[in-house]
Amino acid sequence: MADQMIQENLYRTLVQDLESIRITALSHVAAETNTILVNSYWHMGKRLSHDRLIVEAGEKNVQRRLLGDLARDLALEYTFLSRVMKLYQLWPKGSPAKEAPQLTWSHYKILLGIGNTDERAFYFTGAVEDGWSCRELSQRIKDDQYKRQLVTHMMPVVGEEQQRPVLARREEALHVYAGVLEQIVDGDTLIVRIDLGFHVWFSERLRLRGIDTPELATPAGVAARDFVIAQLKGIERVVIQTFTVDLYGRYVCDVFYLPGMTETEVIFRHGQFLNQELLDAGHAVLM
Repeated sequence: MADQMIQENLYRTLVQDLESIRITALSHVAAETNTILVNSYWHMGKRLSHDRLIVEAGEKNVQRRLLGDLARDLALEYTFLSRVMKLYQLWPKGSPAKEAPQLTWSHYKILLGIGNTDERAFYFTGAVEDGWSCRELSQRIKDDQYKRQLVTHMMPVVGEEQQRPVLARREEALHVYAGVLEQIVDGDTLIVRIDLGFHVWFSERLRLRGIDTPELATPAGVAARDFVIAQLKGIERVVIQTFTVDLYGRYVCDVFYLPGMTETEVIFRHGQFLNQELLDAGHAVLM
């Protein structure tokens, strides 16, 4: 009976590992394909923006006619050519896919419709850092989250000069894992040995979501790192919730812990929120 259970566990582990490898491969293929597409659209926009016919057209009506002719001959939509030109004009130094490979062309079509530079940067950063889908991005724009956060940061509080910044804590237990802290690299970067289940563990470099701490080469950066060391001293288990992967290959995540507790669900629901604690202590700023 015991041998049969061991065999079943080994088989389930094998299935999980193979499925994980397959899904990872597919996600990498999708990411690379998306990057190639966005890069090509950026180069199309650059070519159009610098073309002599377009530049010398002068009047908007003449440019529109030229783009209309191009769209017809290329079997493309006029709006597509307008968008690729705008993509280049908003990111003239290089394709944004280099810094945000996880964003799709559908994300950029939404972002291109935002006229205010700061507002567009806010939603761009949110989509990259928090892994917003196109639907989530559209909903946050519809809810006017940019203006809401401006009001939140400017709103005075009795007894305080300014309301403390608050990082939204997700309630859905999606992409939640338990782990053991291996190293505190700096105030917002950790290395954690993560329990993937079925006795599979993996060490990963993590970047705390939504915040930024000073560089470690500065006294403030050392203070931020020392704060994290003090907070996590003696902690047997941390719980992380992952969102996306940043430009440097680090998983962007929230980190929770609860002294004396090892139950993942309890820590996630009721544990201390390290990202927010760094903000509250003045060791980090909102990104």
